[in-house]
Amino acid sequence: MTLTKRSAIALAALGAIACSDPAGPPEGTKPITLQLCSSFGPLGWVAYQNEGGQWTQLSPGFSGSVSFDATEKVSVAIGFDFFGASFTQVVNATADELSAEASVPCDAAFATRTMNGTVSGLAADQTAHITASTSTADASAFNSSWSMEDLPNSAVDIVATRSSGFGGQPDRVLIRRGVVPPNGSIPALNFAGAEAAALETATLTLNGIPAGVNADIATAVMTSSGTMHDLGSFAATSASPSGAYVSLPASLRISSDQHVLTARAVEADGDRSITYYYKSPAARTLTFGPLVSAPTLTNAATTPYVRPRAQIASQAEYPGAVLVQWSETSPAQSTTRLVAVMTTAGFLGGTPATWTVEFPDMSSANFNPSWGLQTTTYDWVLTAFSTTTAPTDLLSPQQGVDGTVVLSSSRSSGSTLFSAPLSRAAGLISERRSLATMRRPR
Repeated sequence: MTLTKRSAIALAALGAIACSDPAGPPEGTKPITLQLCSSFGPLGWVAYQNEGGQWTQLSPGFSGSVSFDATEKVSVAIGFDFFGASFTQVVNATADELSAEASVPCDAAFATRTMNGTVSGLAADQTAHITASTSTADASAFNSSWSMEDLPNSAVDIVATRSSGFGGQPDRVLIRRGVVPPNGSIPALNFAGAEAAALETATLTLNGIPAGVNADIATAVMTSSGTMHDLGSFAATSASPSGAYVSLPASLRISSDQHVLTARAVEADGDRSITYYYKSPAARTLTFGPLVSAPTLTNAATTPYVRPRAQIASQAEYPGAVLVQWSETSPAQSTTRLVAVMTTAGFLGGTPATWTVEFPDMSSANFNPSWGLQTTTYDWVLTAFSTTTAPTDLLSPQQGVDGTVVLSSSRSSGSTLFSAPLSRAAGLISERRSLATMRRPR
């Protein structure tokens, strides 16, 4: 099961632009406004908890905007249900971390415009993969027409790659910038024209690949309008740790384009990942961190809903944050509950000797107890991260800082409905398919 278009909840802080009274926020707090988006419709519930306070419910408008006065350490929770599945996300962070620069606006999640066209410049065995905002389409020499739905009213960038067959390595990339979806057709995307060029390559060397394990490496580009397009992939091993990764060529790049390279090595007990954010490709050596340690799992309470707790010893390579996701499905497979908690080192005042991450009691904020876990037979995924840069990237794709490298590693119960997110779009966890993902990104 893969949720469509934007299968993550976007929690993007717009900074300290408060709707507070002229007297200013209470002492020890700062006003922040959060833009809360969901591709599944309006959020069913939003709440926050200041340090030393109780959970308080908020009422987001249709746009998903909420404002409140936050202490330096603050927790934010969002929840909703969707066709028999409920999703609850808690982020424990600092007010400054929540005030990270926003990227994709909320109206992209509720977009309704359409766009269609054709592709030229394809040989008989070639296909094209096309992305605009969070929508995708495919075309081929035999069927050159394509169409997209769920596009925003604002201008988007169109990125397309040409490959031999479906799933082959791309040989050319095309970019058309600033297109307002017309609810109709646009001029043909021509891979033989000036909008297209060959992809640029550079050498990546990966250290720390476990023996007998394949490391999968993929690159993507994210434009300032929020279009994120996969460019290509390859595999490496400990015996053959180097390969060529692909990027936008210099002739098509502009300063606001952001590349994201992800490397992931999956083992029997878990996985380890690297995410590298860059503007221009160059020869690079990256090193995997160790496998994250196994957690100790207990329950803080079992009524009115189960409040699971995970504890894990800190590792020097992952001082930034820990995310734990728990899930359960009813015996009839008719109801699924997913709850997740992320805690940053900043929220704790520094990296602890032992991380403790637990699902909180939010009854004071009218949390729907049926969204919480109902049994102690649940699945789990735990992920540790090397950095707390823009922790809200867990929930929304954002542009990262050029040259940033994020290490992460996950373990799971082995039968979970969803896996921990693989960092990909920017900052701490920027995978647009993070919280509500039912499968790993390709």
